[in-house]
Amino acid sequence: MLRVPTWCNSLDNQCVLALCLGISGGVLLPQLAPFLVPLGNIFLRASQVVVMPFLICELVASLGSLSNKAISNLFRGGLLSLLLIWGMGAAMVLWLPQYLPNSPASNFFNPSQLKPQHPTDLIALYIPFNIFSALASDNFPGVVLYSAVLGIILQRQSNRTKILDLLNPLRDLFKASIKLVSKIIPVGIFALCFNTIATSNSDQLLKLQGFVYLCAIAFLIISFASLSLATSLTPFSPQQLWKATKGPFALTASSGNLLIALPILISNLNQLLLSTKTSPEEKEKEKEIAAIISVGFTLPMLGQIASLLFIPFAGWYVNQPLNFSKTLTVLGIAIPSLAGGLKTAFQAGLSEAGLPLNLMQLMYINSEWLYRFEKVISLEGLLLMALLTCCFSMDKLRLKPLLLSIGLLACIAISSLLGNVLKTGLGNIMISKYNNNITLMNLKSLIPEPKGSKLLKTLPAANSNLDEIRARGFLRVGLNRNSMPWVYRNRAGELVGFDVDLVNSLTKSLNLKVAWKEGNLNDLEKLINQQRLDIAIGGIDANPDYASQFSMSKGYLKVHLGLVVSDQILPRLQQIQQRPLDRPLVIAISDPELINEEVRDYIAKNLGTNENPIQVKLAVVSNQAEFFSNSTNRYDALLTSAEGGATWAVLHPSYSLWTPFYNKFSSELVIISAKKNYTLTDYINAWLEKTTVQELISKLYNHWIIVKQSSG
Repeated sequence: MLRVPTWCNSLDNQCVLALCLGISGGVLLPQLAPFLVPLGNIFLRASQVVVMPFLICELVASLGSLSNKAISNLFRGGLLSLLLIWGMGAAMVLWLPQYLPNSPASNFFNPSQLKPQHPTDLIALYIPFNIFSALASDNFPGVVLYSAVLGIILQRQSNRTKILDLLNPLRDLFKASIKLVSKIIPVGIFALCFNTIATSNSDQLLKLQGFVYLCAIAFLIISFASLSLATSLTPFSPQQLWKATKGPFALTASSGNLLIALPILISNLNQLLLSTKTSPEEKEKEKEIAAIISVGFTLPMLGQIASLLFIPFAGWYVNQPLNFSKTLTVLGIAIPSLAGGLKTAFQAGLSEAGLPLNLMQLMYINSEWLYRFEKVISLEGLLLMALLTCCFSMDKLRLKPLLLSIGLLACIAISSLLGNVLKTGLGNIMISKYNNNITLMNLKSLIPEPKGSKLLKTLPAANSNLDEIRARGFLRVGLNRNSMPWVYRNRAGELVGFDVDLVNSLTKSLNLKVAWKEGNLNDLEKLINQQRLDIAIGGIDANPDYASQFSMSKGYLKVHLGLVVSDQILPRLQQIQQRPLDRPLVIAISDPELINEEVRDYIAKNLGTNENPIQVKLAVVSNQAEFFSNSTNRYDALLTSAEGGATWAVLHPSYSLWTPFYNKFSSELVIISAKKNYTLTDYINAWLEKTTVQELISKLYNHWIIVKQSSG
């Protein structure tokens, strides 16, 4: 009979084993991941449902039953511990970025760049109108503050014993539900970890590898520093600390959810800090531990502050490194903003640093790994805070100066060693690995060009009626030259792009060949009016002027206004509302149709304010290349679509896409043809409305705009 090893009886050991098995399974059998997704979702939902009521009840009952002395000790010890933990996280953010070399880079478009940035309403966060809506929306800070206030009010009530007697059965009920869910924790860890590893994209990981390495070093240093502080200030050994941590660590690392690991952490800390006796003093300490963990979870924790490494990393990524004083200022803004979450803090920090807000896309590329890093480090900080606070309250703090000094020196040595390894290797890796421009120029069409298609130099005049086009056997298509990513030539010299693929699919539906004609938009418009072209494409915006001159198709893709700006002047322009330039802002435009007062006033008011618009001058350039050869700095920015501008920035990595208008100003791309050419336009419109064509447009968007390689 097969005997299960005794060490497998421990839930903590089962969690570690499940973590290892999930990683191995995800690597070896990734095709099984979809079957495990429901199992992971069931586990997460079950855990979330039982944990929140458990912590609310624990917090109210724990604080309500504590003595005045215990609450005073809890506050003083907790505050000192919290400041120490914040100091550790801030030290990482200030110290490690010095090991980053310079490396310019740009990224493909991300739709998140168009989302307006809303400041966090701290009052609404911590004081919700309705506690039940706060529960439903997982507003943990608001729920915990409400519960803590209830607990403190209860602590001062003369009849609190009667109320606590009513709460205790509820606590037992919630503890029983936690115990029930804990039986499936190893299974949940296995499913979640298996799916995470199986669905990871190694190419995406490489795009953010500099930050991954930085986080890995921060994790090692913080883990060693936390262990050194815990062993040199408390009576516990590393083995005891690992025993208390390994279960919650495995659960947090696999799920990316620290909340569901809190009950296990509280239970393990009770076993570590308290004896098996159930004296009144021991019971009061149990309540202190639950209160510390619950309140500590809602505050900016070690993992969140350490994750602010992202901001100096982002500055390095665009060759705008932050100095020590600037990083310190950024921390002063970002740490309070952590109440609104990491994303809010990153946005506040980037704005304060004068860095492009579109650098948020670096976070989205690898948010899964960043989120796990933040949660695991937060777990370490929460454990350290609880240990130090409880030992302070229980008079168990034992300073070991020699051990503390050795640990501090070892941390400095480890950080210097790993930092120098990072500095010597990462510069070459990141510079050599920047290949977004190569990726862009190597992209191939998703829709093959119809056989027999050709590029024409001369185009005889002919009617563009649909019947005559079919009789002719080919569609004459004008291509707006150099309108990336809609139309351009790749490294192999092939005509490619979003609109090229769209027309290839259109001609396939008509069973026609294609006769291509490249040219500037003005020339193509003339050829259409001379009946030498049937249609023209290439990122053509719908506008009233076209409606009066040409027959326009319905819009097939919404695009948004954006600016392409040199990384050198972008920080200055991002502060233009607070610090206006002493001259007009010169914006280059390749489409003369956009040179009008309406566009200029719109830009002036949106970059400034309605009451204080900035000075704007619009200047026509023959093409985008003229802007990027801007050696005399005649132009400050290039006005373009955000979707297309990101592509140009990728091709010129010392430039960035800036989206100060977010999603407020949009237009649609259209196909234009000769005026009153209704049969062809009607066919194109009916074709664009087909479900299969809408799916194709979505696929083309992923391939040419977001540049998801898997979509090819």
